[in-house]
Amino acid sequence: MKKLKVAICDDIPIVTSALENYLREYPGCNFECDCINKSEKLTEAIKTTKYDIYLLDVEMPGKNGLEVAHEIRKNDFDAYIIFITSHINYMKDVFKVHTFDYLLKPVNREKVYQVMDRIFNFIENSSDKFCYTKRNTQIIVALKDIIYFEKQGRYVMIRTKENTDKFIMSTNELLEKLNKNFIQIHTSYIINLNYLQRVSSETVILFVEHKCKEEVISLQISRKFRENVREEIVQFMGGKLGV
Repeated sequence: MKKLKVAICDDIPIVTSALENYLREYPGCNFECDCINKSEKLTEAIKTTKYDIYLLDVEMPGKNGLEVAHEIRKNDFDAYIIFITSHINYMKDVFKVHTFDYLLKPVNREKVYQVMDRIFNFIENSSDKFCYTKRNTQIIVALKDIIYFEKQGRYVMIRTKENTDKFIMSTNELLEKLNKNFIQIHTSYIINLNYLQRVSSETVILFVEHKCKEEVISLQISRKFRENVREEIVQFMGGKLGV
């Protein structure tokens, strides 16, 4: 069963309670909901808590939903933001913060489920893509085209068949976004096993075939990851061979 963490923020407790009940009864997913009735409490919460989905009332005392969304987007470009509003004239503004959808009041179970269905459809269709943010722009790369990642302090260098780029992301967050074809071989390196040609106790050799040339890349395996690398590669090759 899928599990997603949701922040529900509306200054009317009966609204947050109703939304929480809808989500708890949504089939096929376990939502962990935090109901928050003051926008300032949510802006404090996001400093230490990462949510997958935000349901935000646009009109709230203090910071409104749009202001809260701008705070969210400073550190999180991937979360799904859904605005709840009584006025359609806000629609032009809400999409400036990379909004996934909006719900017009009064909100009911059917409307909420339609949005959740769209989110899960998007997640399933994006499972073969890697997304990262650079200069407030979301960049999407096919996982199959990524050869390896190299961690360089706060930055991650991504090497694809076409080019090289750099962005900020923690190692844990990076690993969460990757599928089983990727393994970490070193504190600095995460490789795509589909490009693996040879492996020894200390190095992996990646082979890349470009349109006009072939490329061989050698990367070091650290002692810390050596045993896990061997097990992961055996498991990967076993799956490829149908063992």
